[in-house]
Amino acid sequence: MQYDSLKSEDSKISFATVYNSLEFLVSNGYVKKLDLDCDSARFDALLENHSHLVCNRCGEVIDVPAMAVPESDFLQKFDFTPEEISITIRGICRHCRSN
Repeated sequence: MQYDSLKSEDSKISFATVYNSLEFLVSNGYVKKLDLDCDSARFDALLENHSHLVCNRCGEVIDVPAMAVPESDFLQKFDFTPEEISITIRGICRHCRSN
C-alpha cells in the first residue's frame, strides 16, 4: 500500500527502500507498526493512545479514541502487568455496508 502510493510519485523507488525506511521510522519511534493480522504491513503515525476499527471487506483502518480497559480488577485477578494494550474491533465499514 505505501509502496504503491510512492511508486506513482517516483517510478524509480524500490520496494526495499520504502520498507527499510518505514522500519527505520518504527525503530526510532516515529511511527508504529500495527499488528492487524492482514496481508500487508500497516503503519500508524498517530502515536498517542488510540484504538482501531478494521473493515473485514475492504481493509480500511479507522483510528478512534482509546477504549478503556478495566485494568485494576481484571488484571489484578490474573496478577498481570500490561506493557501495552491494543484494542482492534473488526467489522464492516459504512462504505462496504452501503454497496
